[in-house]
Amino acid sequence: MHEKSGLKIAQIRQFIDLCMQGDMTLLARYQFLDREEAALTKQINTLQAQLDFLRYKKWYFKTAVEAGTEKIHMTQDGKRVQPDIKEQYEADLAKCVDLRALLDLPDTEAAAFAKKMTANG
Repeated sequence: MHEKSGLKIAQIRQFIDLCMQGDMTLLARYQFLDREEAALTKQINTLQAQLDFLRYKKWYFKTAVEAGTEKIHMTQDGKRVQPDIKEQYEADLAKCVDLRALLDLPDTEAAAFAKKMTANG
C-alpha cells in the first residue's frame, strides 16, 4: 500500500495505466479518484464515530475514578447506567476548552486510585 495515497499497488498500477492512455481517460481518472475519496470519507466517518465513543467511555471511567466508584453513573437500584449519562458527557464536552483535561486522569490521581484499590483488596 502506498503510504501517501493509501492505495494498493494494483490500484496504483491501474491508475498509471489510465494515465498512460492519455487524455481520453481523464474522466476515468477523475472517477477513480472520486470513488477513492468516497471510500476514505466513509472510513474517516467510521473512525470518528469509534473515537467519539471511546472518548465518552474514557470520560465515564475518569469521572468514576475521580468519585472512587462507578455508582455515580448508576440508577438508584444500581443495576443500570443512568439514562441521561451520555447527555451529561455531551454537555461537559460542549463547554470544555481542553479535551485532554476532560478525558485524561493526571498520573498522580491514577496512581492514588490504583493504590487505594490494591489496599481495599
